[in-house]
Amino acid sequence: MIYLDENGQRLRRLLIENAFNNGKPVYYSTAAEWIKDELGYAHSQEFANLLGDVSEYEYESSPQRPFLSATVIYKNPSRSVKYDARYGDGLINRALAMGLDKKSNFDPLSFGRDEESAAFKFWSHLSRYKQFKDYVPPIAQEPAEPIAYSAPTVPFFTVEEMGLFHELAGRQYLEQSIGEAIKETINKKVRFWQEQLLSRFNMTDTNVSENWQQSGNIKKYIWGRLNRPEDEEADVFFTIDAMGTENRLKARLGYNFGRTNHFSSYQINRLEEITASNTDFFSVPAQELQGWDWERLVVATNRFIDRKWEAYQSAIEYVRGITTASQESRLRTGNFPVAPAAASAEDNTDAPIDPTGSGQDFAALAQRRHVIGEEGEDYVRDILEVEYPDWSFEKMPAGSRYDIRGKTEGQPDIEVEVKTTTSTDESAPFYVSVSELEYAKRTTNCYYLYRVTGLGGDQQKVAYRLTRDELMKRTRTAITFQIEGK
Repeated sequence: MIYLDENGQRLRRLLIENAFNNGKPVYYSTAAEWIKDELGYAHSQEFANLLGDVSEYEYESSPQRPFLSATVIYKNPSRSVKYDARYGDGLINRALAMGLDKKSNFDPLSFGRDEESAAFKFWSHLSRYKQFKDYVPPIAQEPAEPIAYSAPTVPFFTVEEMGLFHELAGRQYLEQSIGEAIKETINKKVRFWQEQLLSRFNMTDTNVSENWQQSGNIKKYIWGRLNRPEDEEADVFFTIDAMGTENRLKARLGYNFGRTNHFSSYQINRLEEITASNTDFFSVPAQELQGWDWERLVVATNRFIDRKWEAYQSAIEYVRGITTASQESRLRTGNFPVAPAAASAEDNTDAPIDPTGSGQDFAALAQRRHVIGEEGEDYVRDILEVEYPDWSFEKMPAGSRYDIRGKTEGQPDIEVEVKTTTSTDESAPFYVSVSELEYAKRTTNCYYLYRVTGLGGDQQKVAYRLTRDELMKRTRTAITFQIEGK
């Protein structure tokens, strides 16, 4: 990934601010004036190169973002350009230098306008602006000089060592000497690999386990973690592994899914999508190790971490977004008691009110349910905005046929009904009106029902999400009827 100097960072930030706040192109001369003092004069080749560097940085980022330089146009276009006079040839020349012409849908005559439109669309979203406006320098660089290792030099992994580990991984160990041999070879080398990476990043030194067995069996893999100290509580990290069962070395971005008991299944699935730990990783098969050494392995791992850095940040922000939404909702509903495990009609926002109830303050009960419903909708909307930054979500007015609407260009609307309870019992029934069911049946948009449980407590979460078809398959019990008049 390309690095931006101070001028490049400043230009990038100003172009982003213009796209977010104004949503209109800026003239080339105006953009150059923004950093005129630093460059010496406005219309320099250096400035043109800087624009190209900013766009290349955006395009190589994760997620890939449109060319920001496409938001800069000429006030008086020249007719002598080869491609689109609105942008000059610099934009296309940079795209060609990056090899984008190898893509089947690349059209140099429409590329500039396509990127301009895409850039303004991308930066119009508040969630994207907040997440990506700050410059994040690539954290890994290839060393200009050969890597120097501190003595004693640790020998590199061998095909024979990995073959033995592969043969024994997961099996019951019978001899202590075999386990000690793995500890002295695989464990030590994974630790050394980790140390070389830690020396290049501001990351936490999470020790490689010295234990080579688990529950009487030889471990299937030996691994070490890397994460920034300030991100430790989020449990998102890079791992480096000697995979015994797979017979390979591997680096990947992962998450401690063992600590997601307060996340719903679809939130866990979303984390898996962001980290892509099972589909997007770096690895070296054991049979290819003879062509590798420590320098090549560390540099390749550097590149992988560099490429996945924004995904790492996105996963951390996603985890913090869920936690923050939960904490904020608990603060707003702090005066509400948490219901016992058994569900009560009072805690369900749409449960019928029993008019025979003795001593009930029906106005207060209705108001309480209204507030619980509002808080549940706010909670789900907060989560949706974190999960789907490409979409805009709005709460619908009272009396609407659903609670939240999601919109994005080129896609059907998402319609969300939220059912909220202060009970932590996920198996408790909830109440849906006949009109809500009828609308869910006939809407042509994407319809979902979100069930929020434990509102206001430490176990607050989206317990599950139902599609329209899943909702219709649930057992329904009629508890209200329409009665004919005279």
